[in-house]
Amino acid sequence: MRKLFRSSYYRKIQIYFIVLVLLPIVTVSILSYTTNKETMMDNIRLTNKGVLEVMAKEMEETIEDLSYASLLFVENDELHTYLERYSHVERIVDFEDYRMFTDLENLLSLVSVKTSQPYIHMFLANEHGLIISTPGFFSRGKTVDQLRNHWGLIRPKVELDSTGHLQWLGEISSHTYPERYYYGTRVIRDPSNRNILGILNVGISEKYFYELFRSVPTGKFALFREGKRFAGSEDVALRPMQPNKDSIRNSASIPSVGWTLVLETPQEQVTGQLTRTFYISALFIMVLVSIFLVLSVLLARNLHRPIHRLQRLAVQFGSGNRSIRFPVTGDDEINDLGKTLNQMLDQINELIAGIESEQKEKRVMELQALANQIRPHFLLNTLNAMKISLALRQDKFHSEKVASLMMLLRNYLRMDEKATLKEECDVLRHYVSLMEMRNDMRIDFQANLSEEVEDSLVPKLMLQPLIENAIVHGFSERGEHPGIRLSAEKIDGALVIRISDNGVGMSTAHIDDMNRLLEGDGTDEDAASEHIGVTNIARRLQLTYGMQASLRIESNADAGVTIHLRIPIAENPSM
Repeated sequence: MRKLFRSSYYRKIQIYFIVLVLLPIVTVSILSYTTNKETMMDNIRLTNKGVLEVMAKEMEETIEDLSYASLLFVENDELHTYLERYSHVERIVDFEDYRMFTDLENLLSLVSVKTSQPYIHMFLANEHGLIISTPGFFSRGKTVDQLRNHWGLIRPKVELDSTGHLQWLGEISSHTYPERYYYGTRVIRDPSNRNILGILNVGISEKYFYELFRSVPTGKFALFREGKRFAGSEDVALRPMQPNKDSIRNSASIPSVGWTLVLETPQEQVTGQLTRTFYISALFIMVLVSIFLVLSVLLARNLHRPIHRLQRLAVQFGSGNRSIRFPVTGDDEINDLGKTLNQMLDQINELIAGIESEQKEKRVMELQALANQIRPHFLLNTLNAMKISLALRQDKFHSEKVASLMMLLRNYLRMDEKATLKEECDVLRHYVSLMEMRNDMRIDFQANLSEEVEDSLVPKLMLQPLIENAIVHGFSERGEHPGIRLSAEKIDGALVIRISDNGVGMSTAHIDDMNRLLEGDGTDEDAASEHIGVTNIARRLQLTYGMQASLRIESNADAGVTIHLRIPIAENPSM
């Protein structure tokens, strides 16, 4: 009877192990796996929707840019003289025809810069078949014959009476030149007699879409127009024959051209690693629990308390307390089990944390992709139009100033990036040029860089506030022959940049106060606010390169000041 009871007790212990250890852990694992899988799928759906919206917006903006660029070319009244002659020319026979051809080619290239896409090109054609194209088309291995082939396919589709908008004709391809292009056309007419002066064509290569799709590592894209696939994966259909539960499908439309963009992500691609990890963990748990069941027969009397602890751990972990662990107090099998269980819980936590981190990074990338679309297009477009208008009016001085302003604006938009020291000096020359015009003075700015430091990376616009201080404060009294000298060299494992001016200079006491402020000794808020430009540069240096980076001010022999910047080379991999 006692043996039967003892045997029954062992079986009870084994049942307790199954009920209190195996079942809760498996349940928690399955629930965790199911919950994480559903959460991941929901996040992928939201992420794909955001990515698709970003891509659709990118395509919509590209179409708007192309329409604007073509309209800028067509509505330029100063081009009608060139276009009037161009409309009658069948081939180049004299110098005047050649000059007309090159002028239209240069203006077409200038306008096409607005598209800023490597797989988009423009070409102009007249009724005699004379074609003028942007040079970028030929730089990618294309030929004039290919353009003539495209023009032969485009010409029958053009509605000559429609001149108020950009006509989107659809895709163009042939057996001779298999690369497909999506073309839009704008008819140019003489406003006085309505004669056709030429036809401006804008082509988008299918490679543009493949490059855009390649930027997203997961899922398959396809682009459709009028039910036909123009670009993307052949595995994606516009309307599948039957719903596919094993994939996530999103679509977005580009109404201005009648396009439909479809993104399809296989479920295995999203949850495959999670599923494999789950089954491996489940197998690992089953092996461990089998060992526990064998040990329970031999150690039944000593297992009650540890089993209770294990059961309580599993329940609390299943309730969301992922920090709980089994208290290991010895080296026996139960404590070994506790150690292994702790490792398993750590692995589960690491898996959950990895999934959460991955989803967080994807959300950050999505937000960054959306934020990157918010650019000052209006200001850049307006400045570009002003530059083109000034260039057409032969106003080289103001055209160069507008170009300098655009250069500074683009650099301000990328201040979180780095530039080479040579590129930074080019930006400073543009800035000095603008300050010369603003302050009505001639400034002699010279930058002396050796070849070994030209490609050294520095934060964008880090040196510009120092040049601004030299001009605003150093030359405030308009001394004769104002000049600024910038030099750089490598000294003792560091890049040393010196900026010197021949301005009014600073007193010794003022220089000492400034150096103490830059070193952080006794810094007060009032002093820092009075010299916010210099203190911000010193702070930016230390945040980027560490405390070994420094900025100091000294007097020089020209009665001005010299600013020394020291950047450790070890923190600057490009050097």
